[in-house]
Amino acid sequence: MIVIALLFSLICTFFDYKTGKIPNRLILAFLFAALLVRLILQGINGIVMFLIGGASGFVFFPIWLLGGLKAGDIKMFIVIGSLCGTAFSIGTGIYSIIIGGAVSAIILLHRKNGHEAFSRLFVYFKNMILTKHFYMYQAKDDSRVPFAGFIVMGAVASYLYPIF
Repeated sequence: MIVIALLFSLICTFFDYKTGKIPNRLILAFLFAALLVRLILQGINGIVMFLIGGASGFVFFPIWLLGGLKAGDIKMFIVIGSLCGTAFSIGTGIYSIIIGGAVSAIILLHRKNGHEAFSRLFVYFKNMILTKHFYMYQAKDDSRVPFAGFIVMGAVASYLYPIF
């Protein structure tokens, strides 16, 4: 199952870097494959595990609400959870956020507009805290770093060093 999840993540990474989007057809194809594999290998219990694992992807929904992840990233966590289970999906997410955050900070610091990007982010958080009004962060396109590749790294890290 982990091999399928890694293959899925690599394909998503290709689309994320090329187009900035992960096609819903790809998500649905791998969700269907996950359901089929779970059903064949585990029977009715596999369907339950498919649903519980998929639901674990919604743990990261609040980060999407704040603009930290895109919808395709959340859907990737749903597919990974459907294939590999809740613990693996959440571990992948935690590692992805740590790795992605660190690498993105380094990339932004080396770009000529890095200071400006960090200033916008600081103002965003300051305004949310002061006004207690939560809204989605709108990053400029030039400060966008595709996240799917970090999900692949997070999946590998979660496999090698499980958190749960």
